[in-house]
Amino acid sequence: MKEEEGEAVGEETMTSRWRKPLSSRQLKALSEHRYSVEGSSLLEPPLQIFWTWLVELVPLWMAPNTITITGLAINAITTITLVAHSPEARTVPPPWACLLAALGLFLYQSLDAIDGKQARRTHSSSPLGELFDHGCDSVSTVLVGVGASVSVALGASPPCMFFCCFVGMAMFYCAHWRAYTTGTLHFGRVDVTEVQVAIVVVFLLSALGGEELWSTQIPFTQQSLRLLPVLGMLGGALYALPSYAVAILRHAASGAPAVSGGSVLPPAIPLLGLLLPALLVASVSPGVSAFVSHPCLFVLAFGVVSAKITNQLVVAHMTRSVVPMMDPILLAPLTLLIILPLTSSPTQGVVLAITMAACTLDLSTYCVSVCRQIASHLGIRVFSISSAAGGGGGGGGDGHRHGGADGHRHGDAGGITEDEVGQGDEVEEVEEEEEEEVDTGTLKPLLSRAQ
Repeated sequence: MKEEEGEAVGEETMTSRWRKPLSSRQLKALSEHRYSVEGSSLLEPPLQIFWTWLVELVPLWMAPNTITITGLAINAITTITLVAHSPEARTVPPPWACLLAALGLFLYQSLDAIDGKQARRTHSSSPLGELFDHGCDSVSTVLVGVGASVSVALGASPPCMFFCCFVGMAMFYCAHWRAYTTGTLHFGRVDVTEVQVAIVVVFLLSALGGEELWSTQIPFTQQSLRLLPVLGMLGGALYALPSYAVAILRHAASGAPAVSGGSVLPPAIPLLGLLLPALLVASVSPGVSAFVSHPCLFVLAFGVVSAKITNQLVVAHMTRSVVPMMDPILLAPLTLLIILPLTSSPTQGVVLAITMAACTLDLSTYCVSVCRQIASHLGIRVFSISSAAGGGGGGGGDGHRHGGADGHRHGDAGGITEDEVGQGDEVEEVEEEEEEEVDTGTLKPLLSRAQ
């Protein structure tokens, strides 16, 4: 009987963890989380004028998270459209599909930029909004990396496509690793906003010039214009990755802990668990590798894993907890490493599709569980401003700084300037004063009766 009771308790604990991934301590830490950001990019000031105008067109009843998820849905639709017309990324999709992708990315950037502004307009800012924003950005990083590669037919050069997509995921992850280490998200002069604009230009060029444009040979070289986006990604990596590494290693060398109070190095394990199997499968498979045969499926399957581990890193940062180093989703890259080299090309496509579907289900379950648990804890709703607690599912900051649309930078959940943070603080202080007045008013009759 005792053994059966023990097994039942164990099963109940596992089920509870599956439904409620966050502990009470993590929820308490999340409630105390304050968004911290430094730096500003070149295009941000002029675009702020447009974003400030745009948010005024949004009705006050619309929740910030609804704006964010709408942008991600548009992003997903445009990427799927590109992939459907060129699943092997070896031909440039039709002009209308590239134009749709350009419009989709512009809309994604704009909606991602105004979710935080909408949150402040409606007084519905919350840690859930920041986390929700990061989660959408982690998926967008993968989607736009694939879309940009397809739009220039980068599958014709598999090493270049692999580099662009997976280095993008790595930079996104490392940006949040740095935030997990220091507690602050950092933005450079050339950041996600600039790269998003650059990718919109790439989509437009693909629509106007098509295959002929990207196949044009660069003078005095043996390379085509298709190399230019790759060089742009290489420049971004050389610009961003060293700064991340220096910040993380300097923090580790100083002996200072991460925001969790522990070591700053554990986040390296999930990242290596993603990148090493991907590199091995793509490079050492006998015959034609699964990446060469099915580049888009390959990147999307591994990309879902990237989104999951990045979400967990963001949660660890915001809840001041230790990063999970061995999540079950990391079994997917290892499984692909074992199975793909032993199968033929058609079977590889099926295996990748099944893996992507299973990982997407796991990611979706995790995200839904986390959002529902946080919303319940904060007394708000995810996609509605009205709630019993008087709050709402709001954004954590101006989404234009997140998005990681190219995978080049971090998909950060902020973009709050010092002035904007001050405004938010004033709102919180006013609310606290009102609560104190209510409490005092409630006590006065009791005091008079006692007298």
